[in-house]
Amino acid sequence: MKNTNFKEYSVHTVVRNLDFLLRKTEDKVILVAADYPREPLLQSTVSLVEGLVDIYKRNIMILDFNESNKKDCLFYHNLKDLDLIKTSGVLDEVKLKIYIEECKKHYQNILVLPHIRRNREKTQLPNIDFDSSIIMRSSKSISEYSKNVVTKKVIDSQIKVRAIVDMGI
Repeated sequence: MKNTNFKEYSVHTVVRNLDFLLRKTEDKVILVAADYPREPLLQSTVSLVEGLVDIYKRNIMILDFNESNKKDCLFYHNLKDLDLIKTSGVLDEVKLKIYIEECKKHYQNILVLPHIRRNREKTQLPNIDFDSSIIMRSSKSISEYSKNVVTKKVIDSQIKVRAIVDMGI
């Protein structure tokens, strides 16, 4: 048996469970959110998607609404780079909805990352018809002092929470 460390084992377990969840539901557009702006939401999501692509050959796209993020991989798209959904440099929600409908024809799942602001109360969830959500958690998120502002926004928006994933930090 190959000697693997606990972190690798945990990631593979989460990837396997996430693959099962995605196959079991017909959710196409999924919000992936965390409660704190400095948590590694993008890195964690990319790691999970890499596992889903490598192991299970899933065709998944990440659509990132945090324009300060940048990742160089085939399945990652940042909103700032998508001029076709902007009118005079401003996000056009009608074009965004058309873009997502077209992407749904080509990808099994679209994972949407919101821009989590430092003042979390000012964080706005993208105006998209989400099928469900995945909440990423860390030790900060489960603290008794945590307000979980973003999680509450997800629940208030009546987006189904399909999974809560421990980011391991």
